[in-house]
Amino acid sequence: MHLNKEFFRPFIQAFGDVIDFTDDPKFIHEVLVGWNENDRPDCVFDNIRSVSQAMTLRALGFKVVKLDAPDALLTKRTQASEASRSHSIENPLPEHLIDVHLDASLPLSQQIVQVKTI
Repeated sequence: MHLNKEFFRPFIQAFGDVIDFTDDPKFIHEVLVGWNENDRPDCVFDNIRSVSQAMTLRALGFKVVKLDAPDALLTKRTQASEASRSHSIENPLPEHLIDVHLDASLPLSQQIVQVKTI
């Protein structure tokens, strides 16, 4: 799917709309069943996409972390089409929901150190 990400992105977005992935917290709670059964080991939710998801995770004691990448790094990444970028799930989270900012331009080893201090 990653090889043809732009081809599949609109279909994934449409499916998410149909199942209310953006706003229904049940998806987060379903994922956390196994986490709770295993004594809540350290974990990361990658790519929180909505206010509802961020609020649900924060209410459960998680921290919302944003990786801040310099423009030069972002331009190297494959860009989504205008149609894909205009979908509501592609909007950034409001600043008041972000607990910690991390510098994505640092080497991975330094980013790991940053994460461990949270």
